Amino acid sequence: MSNIKETLVKRFEDHRIIFWYNEKKEEHIQAEYEAIDIPEVEKVQVQGDAFAVKYRVQKQAPDGKFLLYFTGQKPAYEDNWLLDLELAHYVFHTDEAAMFLQEVGIDFHFKELVMQHIKFFKAKDRRQKLKELLGEGDGHRAIRYKMLAVLFNLDTINLTTYLHAHGSAFIQEKDQMDKDLESYGLKDFYW
Repeated sequence: MSNIKETLVKRFEDHRIIFWYNEKKEEHIQAEYEAIDIPEVEKVQVQGDAFAVKYRVQKQAPDGKFLLYFTGQKPAYEDNWLLDLELAHYVFHTDEAAMFLQEVGIDFHFKELVMQHIKFFKAKDRRQKLKELLGEGDGHRAIRYKMLAVLFNLDTINLTTYLHAHGSAFIQEKDQMDKDLESYGLKDFYW
């Protein structure tokens, strides 16, 4: 199962309607959309028929699940016939940082955090370990502390434990932790 399909399946557990914009009209994104087949989810490529789509999802199939796919620029709020549905449901993003956010399970407003530490998120094992550590309501600071736990290969989220692990590596003349702190953009936060 592709990452996109896996993420969509997970999102459909909590959302009835998912909006997916391919604003750059990327062919590989279009191909991903066309290849996706999720049981009990109706795929609809919206092409200038927003009012008919709205009628379909609200009146004809009010309990159905829909993947609404759009190519081209996302309409301005005042021109968006589906804005109420979009705000009430879920918008799926397919850029690299957004895919990492969705895989780890943190909200889209943390996208800037992911962009600042993009090298950290590029490794699937680090993303998986971070996902296991994350809790409901974690903020920027808590997420970064948990990223440090992943970096130091610790299960305890505690500055004293980090300092102990870092000091032990220093005594053993291993500088990989320092390189990783620098590489993943966590050096300033740590110190």
